[in-house]
Amino acid sequence: MLYINSIRDNLISASPFLVSLPFTITDTSKFDVNEEQALWQPPGYVFGIVWPTLYVLLFMMNKQIFSSGVITEAFKNKVRFDTIFESILQGSWLYIFSYNPSVKGRTQNQKFWSVGILASILGFGLYRISGFIRYFKSFSASLPILKYYIPYFTWITLANILGIQLYLGITK
Repeated sequence: MLYINSIRDNLISASPFLVSLPFTITDTSKFDVNEEQALWQPPGYVFGIVWPTLYVLLFMMNKQIFSSGVITEAFKNKVRFDTIFESILQGSWLYIFSYNPSVKGRTQNQKFWSVGILASILGFGLYRISGFIRYFKSFSASLPILKYYIPYFTWITLANILGIQLYLGITK
């Protein structure tokens, strides 16, 4: 049973990466050279550095939680559910914001819905951070876990800004 639980926890911990994999392999998350980009959008290569790093950090956060002998099973189950739910939100964003070859980019409708999903991910991130703080009784006590999550949350905050810039036409 321990082996099955370990496989389950590894799959859940890897779910943000696993959800993004089809979009990465098919290159549907790309930006066309001529496509309008948000004013603050970093160069494309930055995404190739940041996202794998964030996936590793999220994996490490979950592994630390799941392997802890002092964290309750109820809280571990909450983290499992939250990780899967957050992965579904990320996958939804990737699907909605996929490159649209018919317009050589993204439609205004895609930009609109992507802002909504990004805002949902941001709100869910606040919910997760507050849950960690409540469980560990303080921000400082939750830092051994949050140090893995805060970089992801910061990047999602930037993604929200970029999404709003794109939707409003604030572009380079």
